[in-house]
Amino acid sequence: MTPQAEADRALQELARGRLGAGSKAALEAFERAWPSLERHLATFQRALRVPSETWEDCGQAALTRVWMSRSQYRGTTSGEFLAWLYRICQHEHLRSIERASRSQLSVDDDDLRSPDSTSSAVEVQDERTVLETCIQGLEPEQRQVIELLYSADEPNEREVAVMIDRSKSRVNQLRQSALAALKRCLRRGGSP
Repeated sequence: MTPQAEADRALQELARGRLGAGSKAALEAFERAWPSLERHLATFQRALRVPSETWEDCGQAALTRVWMSRSQYRGTTSGEFLAWLYRICQHEHLRSIERASRSQLSVDDDDLRSPDSTSSAVEVQDERTVLETCIQGLEPEQRQVIELLYSADEPNEREVAVMIDRSKSRVNQLRQSALAALKRCLRRGGSP
C-alpha cells in the first residue's frame, strides 16, 4: 500500500470513530493520517486564500485543535470529518486575522509609519473586510447557518438544525451553498 493510500485509510478510520477511541489508538491513527490531513488542509487554505506563508501555522493550529477536541467529534464519514476539519481550519484562519488585527492596533505610532507594517495592516484589514462583505452578501438563511456553525460555541449541524427548526440535511445544504458562495465572492475580492 502506498503511503498516500495508508494516510487516506487512516483518515477513514478517524472519521469512523477512531479519533474518539483511547488516546494511544487515536494518536496512532492520527499520525498515520497526517499526510492526508496536511494535503486536505493545504487545499482548503488555498480555497480560503490564506497567504502561503501562514499555512503551516494555521494548519498546525487547526490540527492541534482537532486533536484537543477529538472527544467532541460525532461524525462517521470522511466527508463529515473533513467538514469538521475545514470548519476548525476556517476558525483558525479567522483567529489569525483577528490576532493580526489586534497586534497591529497595539503597535506604537513609530512602527505605524514604516511602509511594511502599514501595508500589512491594510492587507489584513482588507482581507477581513472582504470576508465580512462576502458573509453579509449571503442569503439570510445561509448567513444564519454560517454564523451559527462558525460561532465561538461551534455547534454541530444537528444542533444548528434544532436551533433554526430545519433538518440536518437542510443545514448541510445551506452550509455547502454558503461556502461555495463565499469562495466565489472571495475570488472576486468581495464584489457581488
